[in-house]
Amino acid sequence: MLAALHDQGIKICRSTLRNRLADAAVSASHGTSGHAQKVTERNERYLSRLIRFRKVGSAPQLRKELINVGTNVCCSTVLRSLHKNPNLQLRRPRKRPFMTPRQQQQRLEWAKTAAFDWKAIYYGDEKSFKLDGPDFRRAEWCDRRDPAPTLPRKGPHQERIGFFGCFSLSSVPDLVPIPADYDSTDYTQALRQAVPVKSVLMHDRHPVHKSAMTQRCMKQRKVDSMLFPPCAADLNPMENLWGIMSSQVYGGNKVYQDRGTLAIACKQAWAAIQSDAKLIQSLVDSMPDRVAEVKRRKGHFAHY
Repeated sequence: MLAALHDQGIKICRSTLRNRLADAAVSASHGTSGHAQKVTERNERYLSRLIRFRKVGSAPQLRKELINVGTNVCCSTVLRSLHKNPNLQLRRPRKRPFMTPRQQQQRLEWAKTAAFDWKAIYYGDEKSFKLDGPDFRRAEWCDRRDPAPTLPRKGPHQERIGFFGCFSLSSVPDLVPIPADYDSTDYTQALRQAVPVKSVLMHDRHPVHKSAMTQRCMKQRKVDSMLFPPCAADLNPMENLWGIMSSQVYGGNKVYQDRGTLAIACKQAWAAIQSDAKLIQSLVDSMPDRVAEVKRRKGHFAHY
């Protein structure tokens, strides 16, 4: 065979020909191209069950489970199998507040009785912005030959600014600056500037929101106060707007040297949100789905 290939002008050595014939024999025996798969389809289904039902989430742990059933592979092989599965993805766990069984039951009872006109409600919340950005920063690609990227910090007690924001389907008022450590007086002043009279405001159970001064101010302005259940970050769509706003304010790992420039960036990001009618519509339309998901999960957090 080697001589026949040389006669046709194909230059190949004896060892290369032998390796090609061996690969072809392996492919024919397994019905696939290349070497035999170390992780079989049965192993892949087993990995999916481990991840979904037993919550085994790391490649070394999955490798140990495969070794226990007789499949000895390395972590790289396990990772290749996981990346190939379209139903799996690498996700960072979401941070959620601690929820007691009593709070979970309160959330479930609230969801069962929540029959509101979601389009007529103002959703409100407060947010503070730090000069050097949020505690969590997205990873960014960089060249190994360059120094590691750094971000200046203002120390553990860095400066920050606060805002009160609210929105409804029909209106998105401007942000109202409030102190980062606000009290009932600051909150009622923000309500007078942002929330229209004879409206409905839904906010969380912060002590300032339930204070006598706040309730008296709302009664004077004929604003109906409605409270979310405990641990309601997943139910308040205002939290989604804060997240969108933060990604714009701190995009590209931005940091700010003074409160003035940070306040300008926050107001510019909020102006972009005010002009996005589709975003506001989608958030308001998501309220029935949020409530239904909390009921379906027996009071546990929704995915929002």
